[in-house]
Amino acid sequence: MGRRPKNTTIEVHEGVYLLKPASGIFQCYFRLGGKQFRQTTKTRDLAKAKSMALGWFLDAQMKRANGDEIDRVSFVKLKRSYLEHIRGQPKFDYHKATIERHLMPFFAKFDDISKIKRKDVLDYLNYRQSKG
Repeated sequence: MGRRPKNTTIEVHEGVYLLKPASGIFQCYFRLGGKQFRQTTKTRDLAKAKSMALGWFLDAQMKRANGDEIDRVSFVKLKRSYLEHIRGQPKFDYHKATIERHLMPFFAKFDDISKIKRKDVLDYLNYRQSKG
């Protein structure tokens, strides 16, 4: 079913694959609900990569079953979307400058905003206070 695996592709579970590019760092790939998902595992360890890939797949399946959003939204993508939404409004330049100066240095590292926890927000507030 689906695509035929290549010799650099390892099937972890039906429809869940690990791809091993020349860098040797495994990438996870699967399709769910007609959407493609591809994410780096940031590891060369096969057992760890398999575990991560299966975890991501099962998490995505559970979110889909619950009707939750299964696409990851990075903070950078959120910023772009917000700025596009307010483009042309008088507050655009102010918000853009504020986001770039204060929020991006701290939150740009988040590749999935659903992973931002209360502790991260508190860390951000401490970071801002320390800047003066």
